[in-house]
Amino acid sequence: MVQFRQFFYEESFYKQPEMQLIYALMERAQTGIAFFGETKKQAGLLLKKLTEYASFEQLILLIQVFQLLAESKEYTLLHTRPIAAHAAIKEQERMHVIYKYVETHFQIPIKIIDIASKVNLTEAAFCRYFKKATKLTYTDFVNQYRINHAKKLLMHNTNVTEACYDTGFESLSYFNKIFKKITGENPSSFRKRKGLD
Repeated sequence: MVQFRQFFYEESFYKQPEMQLIYALMERAQTGIAFFGETKKQAGLLLKKLTEYASFEQLILLIQVFQLLAESKEYTLLHTRPIAAHAAIKEQERMHVIYKYVETHFQIPIKIIDIASKVNLTEAAFCRYFKKATKLTYTDFVNQYRINHAKKLLMHNTNVTEACYDTGFESLSYFNKIFKKITGENPSSFRKRKGLD
């Protein structure tokens, strides 16, 4: 999942002639757009690489993804009716609150009841809502966010123990377990593969 500022595509850079396809894509996507086929597969592979790069390289890769989507004919527009579009905007706002909460609190223990109250849901209703919207449990989502951040720390010469506690994990063994579950390798192997040990 990638987040960027609401007016990201309205800045002058995206109004240059070379960026017109991407600008048009953003306009089309305002009420939702779904991609399928080879486009979906290629975009997914590129997005998975985002966390492996520093900020500048991430931006370049993201623009490449946008260009791929902009040139594709394999898409369906969503929420074309005004009522549906309004509902979609409300859902986007709710998810934005959730993502922002994780972004600012991932380094400390996060209780589901705390974030549920932020979006005016009971804990049980929040869990059902989040799983339906993302296909992940909230705990799995937070763990994925933490591991992606841990990977960035490890690539900047942070040791495994520091990466563990700096990303909100309270146990090194649990950190190692979740890191391997998500990435397929343990943190030490990840560092070695990146030439950091």
